[in-house]
Amino acid sequence: MREVDLVVVGAGAPGLTAAVTAADAGLDVLILERADKVGGVAGVSGGAVWLPLTRFGAAPDTREQVLAYLDFLAAGYGTRAHRERFADASPAVAHYLADQAGVKWRAVEGHVDNFHPWAPGTVVNSRMLEVEPIPGAELGEWQSRTIRSQLFPPGLMFSEMRDTSKLEMPLSKLLAQRVSQDMRACGEGLSAYLVKAALVERKIPVLLSTRADALIVEDGAVVGVQTADGAAIRARRGVILATGGYDWNLQGRLESVPGYGTATPPTVTGDHLVMACEIGAATTALPPLGMHTQYGYVLEGEEFEGKPLWRWAINEVGAPHAIIVNDQGERFCDEAFFFQEQSRLLDFDPVQRRYRNLPAYVIFDQNHRDKTRFGPFAAGVELPDSPFVRADSVPELAEALGISADGLQNTINRFNKFCAAGVDEDFGRGDKGLTRFLNPVEGEVNPVLGPIERGPFYALPLQLGGLGSNLIGLTTDVDGRVMHVRGRPIPGLYAVSNAAAHQDFGPSYVSGGLIARGLAGAYVAARHASGLPPVQN
Repeated sequence: MREVDLVVVGAGAPGLTAAVTAADAGLDVLILERADKVGGVAGVSGGAVWLPLTRFGAAPDTREQVLAYLDFLAAGYGTRAHRERFADASPAVAHYLADQAGVKWRAVEGHVDNFHPWAPGTVVNSRMLEVEPIPGAELGEWQSRTIRSQLFPPGLMFSEMRDTSKLEMPLSKLLAQRVSQDMRACGEGLSAYLVKAALVERKIPVLLSTRADALIVEDGAVVGVQTADGAAIRARRGVILATGGYDWNLQGRLESVPGYGTATPPTVTGDHLVMACEIGAATTALPPLGMHTQYGYVLEGEEFEGKPLWRWAINEVGAPHAIIVNDQGERFCDEAFFFQEQSRLLDFDPVQRRYRNLPAYVIFDQNHRDKTRFGPFAAGVELPDSPFVRADSVPELAEALGISADGLQNTINRFNKFCAAGVDEDFGRGDKGLTRFLNPVEGEVNPVLGPIERGPFYALPLQLGGLGSNLIGLTTDVDGRVMHVRGRPIPGLYAVSNAAAHQDFGPSYVSGGLIARGLAGAYVAARHASGLPPVQN
């Protein structure tokens, strides 16, 4: 039987962070990864990380401000102690990864907190970090064994894609240059830094295509893990579960709605819940009040790791000349502020016993098609007949969709009046600080309003999906230890990132927050497992 100090289950950004932290503390660490590549959910993400109070932020910030904002986000859920732990661990893990693991952070210039300025404690230009591009060649043998994203252009930073006016060359030329050099940025870049630190520099062993199947328990303590192929591995200091959530196994879960899709790798099936719950672990469930369930779509023939590729429809639906409607042809949210979309998409009608805003459709015109990229289709490129729907008039489009023609026409007429005035009187589209940041324009022009008036007219049925943030997770204490249903920590068992319940942020998605709480939680748990003192304020 193999024996190590610590087993980390999952080789995503949190798992790699935990492994590096424990290895630097002198522990013999082994990583188990179910997939045949490392990188996990963070590796296919945008890679922005919401880490407040670091030396990389350009604006003043305080712990009190951060906690006030986290309290607002949590909306009465979670615990203050978990939020305090995150506030303290945030700068600690950011500086540790920079100084000891070589991660090259930079603040996203001008970024505003999602709910700025009305939420307490929000700031500008301080808390959102991204990584500088890193050459894939620095990963050595892991260059081809690290997961790649199909959702973000390779090698480009978020800040470069947001505002191309500051680039020294056209974006297309910069992209071609980065691709030729195999530069990694966004989530691929963050993963690359951590893969380099953990697997190349520290040579921490990782077993790929190895699924953790059960926890080994002696006298109530977790002392190891058994793999799906029957191998037993003892862990003197315990096991850290960094498996991700359960997007690909929604049976009996709160997110279980028809047609749910996900942008996560297909290995994200909730192994942490199976292993931990069968030894008595407690779980915490949060209400669907804003967690990361979104509208997206699947295009015929597109796959990711052998499964249908679900694309998050964030840019397409919030661009000028587009709206989202339900089957009554009615708008129900600010399409350019997806946090409002999150709270409205599961609006349930108790009389008709159905979701009011499912099904939903994005409606757009030829102006949108000429100006806006739609998934893999560049602006101006003709869209396929399926799943897109096209018609010469709005009533014909409604008829093809099977939705209310009068409702859709009335909605478009009203929306077009708002566009002419520059003010969305129904949902305030374009008046949020985050919207203005993501859509930089000169002057007071509303950057996301544009009439739907030029045919042909288009529609795309939308489906719900997520990015790995789930409503149910393992209950943990502030050290990351998994709690037993009888209210005590289970010795030797830790859960971090999406495997752990959102007792810090509560039922709220924060841009960059999923990776941030994963890195911070992994750092805290690994330090505890290593016998190091807690992170201090």
